[in-house]
Amino acid sequence: MGIAMTRLGSFRFQVLLGALLLALVPMGSALGQGEMIAARCIHEMRGIGHRTNHAVNSVAHRGIHLIAALDEQGASDDQLIAAANRIKERLHATARRGAAAVNEVAEACVRRLVDAGADDALIMRVNQARENVLGAIRENAAGATERVNMALHRALTN
Repeated sequence: MGIAMTRLGSFRFQVLLGALLLALVPMGSALGQGEMIAARCIHEMRGIGHRTNHAVNSVAHRGIHLIAALDEQGASDDQLIAAANRIKERLHATARRGAAAVNEVAEACVRRLVDAGADDALIMRVNQARENVLGAIRENAAGATERVNMALHRALTN
């Protein structure tokens, strides 16, 4: 949990840094400035999504090994189920934190684009990127949950 929490703990810092960078974008033409803002935001959201998915997969991987170890040590079915539930809650909490960070970056970006007088197409591009990243986080969390469920099933049927 320590590695995942360290990575996720830096999300707030990354969001603040991203907002600061957006605030420091030099004033230029609205189109050029808007393009720059959108590109930076999309890059930041994708980075958060990548780090979130890595953290979720790490939680699932360690959890699967924990379930197997508990099973080898003779844990009861109730203990195995409780462990799996804790693991799944941890991975979903990790995914929620990452999704919240993506939303914070996107919202700050849209505000900045509106303030810069950017074209609606740029705002739509940022919102589409947000949806793509959030979808990838959801899909990854669902896959990680399924892997934990499969590990639990194997442990319960041994």
